[in-house]
Amino acid sequence: MSDSSTTAETLSFHHNLLDKQLMIENVPVCGGRRFKRPFSKKDFPLLGDDGEEEDPMKCIFLSSLARKEYSGGKSTSVLKMRDLLRDPITGRWRWPVNGADQVYPGIYLGDAYTAMCIKVLKELNITAVLNASQGTMSDWNYVNTKASYYVNSNIAFFGIPAVDLKHYPINQHFQEGADFIHKVIQNRGVILVHCVAGISRSASMVLAYLIIKKKMTLEEAINTVKKKRSIAPNEGFLEQLIELNDTIHHLKK
Repeated sequence: MSDSSTTAETLSFHHNLLDKQLMIENVPVCGGRRFKRPFSKKDFPLLGDDGEEEDPMKCIFLSSLARKEYSGGKSTSVLKMRDLLRDPITGRWRWPVNGADQVYPGIYLGDAYTAMCIKVLKELNITAVLNASQGTMSDWNYVNTKASYYVNSNIAFFGIPAVDLKHYPINQHFQEGADFIHKVIQNRGVILVHCVAGISRSASMVLAYLIIKKKMTLEEAINTVKKKRSIAPNEGFLEQLIELNDTIHHLKK
């Protein structure tokens, strides 16, 4: 099979995953999809060459998805935050144009295709990757990378096995994700935070970082990121980000 055929199949599979995520999110979409950049097969390291087996404990099933109900008062609403994600003129949400965008100094937010292409990471001077969708179950839009994927490129790695469903307790990862991002920035590195599409799980992690480490409000964090890239955390993630916002800024009643 030719390199061009392999690339085409990869892109087709990638966009099938995006289509699945769009159906789950049920977000109105207009405009074109992000641009496609053709790369040869050699730019994508092979997965699973290290012989390590996936830890079955990392597989998170729907029956175990549960998070504590938020008992405090809320400073804002999920509806207001979702409206904030839309274009103020058209009232609609648009897919990101690029595979990855620098949304804050030292932080790129992007998709799986970008994260798995070493050539792109080198072009962006990426020194660390946070995969907010680490896992092997393709039906749940996981991206199967780990530290060994980047070892020959001298890129640090941190994986979070989040599921892009509103019931998933992504708040359990907010602090550890923010700490990892902060450490990279403190060491003058550049980090790519990604999931499959770079709009929900990974966006939530970047927003959490800005709230925890930069003391932004959630509204400020969303406005900061969306100036550079369209994002669409699911409703459950937005609710948990509101909880984080209220805790950090002492807004609980």
